[in-house]
Amino acid sequence: MTSTTDVLEQRIAALEQQMHHTRSRAGLYRLAALTLGLVLVGVVTVAASMGPDVPGVIQARRFEVVDDDGIVVIAASAGENGGRISVWNGDHLNVAMLGANEHGGDLALWSTDGNNVLGAFATATGGELSIWNAGGVRSVRTYADDAGGRFEVYDTRHQRPVVAAAVAEHGGSITIGGPTGGSVWEVRATEAGAYTAVSAPDGQVAVSSRATDAGGSLVIHNAAGTVVLAATADGTGSGRLQVSNAAGQQGFVATAGDRGGVAEVHGDAARIDLANGSGTRVFSVEAVSNAGASLSIYNGEGTRQFLVVSRDQGAVFNLMNNRGEAVLIAGTADAGLGGALSITNGAGRQVLHAGYDSIGDGMLTVWDASGKKMSTVTPRR
Repeated sequence: MTSTTDVLEQRIAALEQQMHHTRSRAGLYRLAALTLGLVLVGVVTVAASMGPDVPGVIQARRFEVVDDDGIVVIAASAGENGGRISVWNGDHLNVAMLGANEHGGDLALWSTDGNNVLGAFATATGGELSIWNAGGVRSVRTYADDAGGRFEVYDTRHQRPVVAAAVAEHGGSITIGGPTGGSVWEVRATEAGAYTAVSAPDGQVAVSSRATDAGGSLVIHNAAGTVVLAATADGTGSGRLQVSNAAGQQGFVATAGDRGGVAEVHGDAARIDLANGSGTRVFSVEAVSNAGASLSIYNGEGTRQFLVVSRDQGAVFNLMNNRGEAVLIAGTADAGLGGALSITNGAGRQVLHAGYDSIGDGMLTVWDASGKKMSTVTPRR
């Protein structure tokens, strides 16, 4: 039978043994901590002594960044022409890409609908930037070519440039396109100054102007492209106006010089009219086919009162009444080089004729109101 004293001694011995083990483990822990501390100090000391030249390189065929759901939002990898970085948005749609093409860098942005909306990339002639609308149709393009910079605004319905600004041979140029694709307005710098052109929808120039060495010029073309009117400064710095027919033949030319103005009428293609304040023609001069020219004066109602015509035999002039009927006609006679005069009455019948006979003598013939010949007067022989 074990006494109470024996039990107490056994417990005391067990406690002493447990305390001995605890002190041994604590010593080991302290030794391990000391050793680890020394190692860390050594590493930091070595790293500090090596300085910032220590390289840090991470190599992989593809590097990915994922969100909290483990879905890729950024990916870096090798592409066909070099490196490529792609970015996805919070809805896991690819919205941007930075990479390389055969000429250099390449940046592309997409909308959430998957349409390309911006592109910036290197080209064979420099750089290019393009912007597309929400439907993926190009709207703006700017790029560099061998001559310099160029800027274009596109018609998204027909996908063609309608406004273009570029570098021209002697400076800059701006072009506006029409509904069918041809240029309807153009301005560009030239060696002498500037050139402008306004064209029909098919591209045919209708009006053009330019700076010249003498000053300026304004030209109007018909639908076939023929110049029908030209206003220019000539070599002396004076003004010149030319009007031509549909074939381009000069019909009227007016020039100004030191002594005043000179007008020239060519062919049968020209006429000059002057009107009064109400728009009624009161003066007219025009070319007469195969003859020469005619000059007419009208009253305020537009009725002709005076007419002069040049013809092969010579000039003829007419005085008219208020109905425009000739009452006095004078000029060169039909049969020769002499003169003749004819007077008509209110009914339009000739009542007097003054001229000469076959041998050159003067002759006067008078008729009655009905037109019946009454008498002829010639010199007595």
